[in-house]
Amino acid sequence: MLVMIGAFIVIGCLLAGFLLENGNFGIIISAAPAELLMIVGGAFGALVISCPKKY
Repeated sequence: MLVMIGAFIVIGCLLAGFLLENGNFGIIISAAPAELLMIVGGAFGALVISCPKKY
């Protein structure tokens, strides 16, 4: 549950910062699939590496 809350906080802060700097959301929408793949894939890979399964 805390992971989901943390994810929403991160995404909300990133979008709020982008909005405060008068960013164009069209660019984010058009680049979203590739960017999400890289960011989420990298984060998931780091999570898997940092929490190895103990036998």
